Amino acid sequence: MQHLAKVVIGVIVTCGSAYLAIGGDSSGPLERPKSAAAGLALDRYEKAVKDADEIHRQAVRRATDVLIDHLKPARAGAMKTGNLADATAIDNLLKRLEQEVTKDSSPLAASAPASQSRALSASLAGTTWVFEGSSQTMTFNRDGTISRTDGFSEGSWAAVDGHSVIILYANDVVDRLHFNDSLTGYHGEGSAPQNKFKGNLQNTN
Repeated sequence: MQHLAKVVIGVIVTCGSAYLAIGGDSSGPLERPKSAAAGLALDRYEKAVKDADEIHRQAVRRATDVLIDHLKPARAGAMKTGNLADATAIDNLLKRLEQEVTKDSSPLAASAPASQSRALSASLAGTTWVFEGSSQTMTFNRDGTISRTDGFSEGSWAAVDGHSVIILYANDVVDRLHFNDSLTGYHGEGSAPQNKFKGNLQNTN
């Protein structure tokens, strides 16, 4: 997947006027356009950036968890062979990684316990879903990627609460899926408001 350039848009309120502060721009804040069309476009952009950040955050978290799982036996092996210098170095690295995991927080999941998004991730990992009105399917792979049989762009997925998932595709399309309580169906919407779709559980792996 292509790398995404992270551009942060913030709103600064000064003397009753709203201004845009665009990260990386040294020319100063810009006045936020007042037209409805421009405001809607900015709202969609900010939502897309937050979604992309959440997927990146969860991908880094998964990679960190895997690294920790591999470093622990490596530390034990170094201690067993009497390589105290290497064991100490690995131990220091583990402590740093575990501190980062503890500090990890999600802006999108701030309104819902992190345990809910983790539970949804665990439930969806390995499941395959068929698009309503079609024979094409989509699988939530355990490594955080998406596989589709319709040849659509590669993508990554992340749960943001106990019922919702965001999918970021390599062509920068973002889908948001909302699952029912029984996790047997979902309804979703794409980057464009008119792009709505549904799907149903096919099988679990």
